[in-house]
Amino acid sequence: MTKKVFYLIIAASLSISSIKAQTTQGQEFWLTFGMYANLATPPVISALNMQIRIVAGNLPTSVTIYFTNLDEEVSFPVNAYEVYTYYLTNPQKLAVYNFTTGMTTDYSIHISSTEQVSVYAFMGGGGQFDATNVLPVTALGTEYYHCSYTPPQSDYMGDFMDAYAVVAIQDNTQIWHNGASIGAPLQAGQVYYCASIDDMTGSLITANNPVAFFAVHQRVRIPNDSGIGAWSILMQQLAPIKTCSSSADTTKVLTSVFGNILSPKKFPSETMC
Repeated sequence: MTKKVFYLIIAASLSISSIKAQTTQGQEFWLTFGMYANLATPPVISALNMQIRIVAGNLPTSVTIYFTNLDEEVSFPVNAYEVYTYYLTNPQKLAVYNFTTGMTTDYSIHISSTEQVSVYAFMGGGGQFDATNVLPVTALGTEYYHCSYTPPQSDYMGDFMDAYAVVAIQDNTQIWHNGASIGAPLQAGQVYYCASIDDMTGSLITANNPVAFFAVHQRVRIPNDSGIGAWSILMQQLAPIKTCSSSADTTKVLTSVFGNILSPKKFPSETMC
């Protein structure tokens, strides 16, 4: 139920927004993964199901998946209209899994293909599962609003955090969170991971070069005060502000459709993703 609601929010946002002829197909993509609940030790991480799914168009293609941390690549052919699922190995999972807040790592994946493809990423385990489409580099930007939900606190498994991850696709990429620098510039393939016990929805993340931006909430229940014991991670690559609507009507439509399911945090009135 939680996963479906989050998909509906994203779908409604994209359908209402001015997408400016953007497409999710491409030949180059960047990807990373967030923390699953509070599972941070390697033996637990190895039990997670982490996948990359490639959907080919009307032409056969060759796909290469490069793991930055391992300096390792995997290549394979994909037939026209084929859906190919690549399952990450245990070393590959550990090489893309972010769990230390404020940390800059090289836990990224670079995906390239000889023809146009669509890419999806999946992560799950223990009854919690989520997925995201992965945007091509041509659809990335330099300004993003974080979109997430109120973190649950002090349940039987402990506290869980809202989080995001930023992947640099060019060298010397500086990142700012609400105008404050996160530190030294990132090089291509490096990842900055930020987690907070507070809902960071509405935070403005900016960069001097295009970046890939992922909302990766560790564990959430929607609505948070429902009393229902159903939980899930949230994992979604977000579109940059340049693809979003400039109309305040977007907020009105989402509110009328979803009511209080949306995070109680507010976006600036002039822009809504």
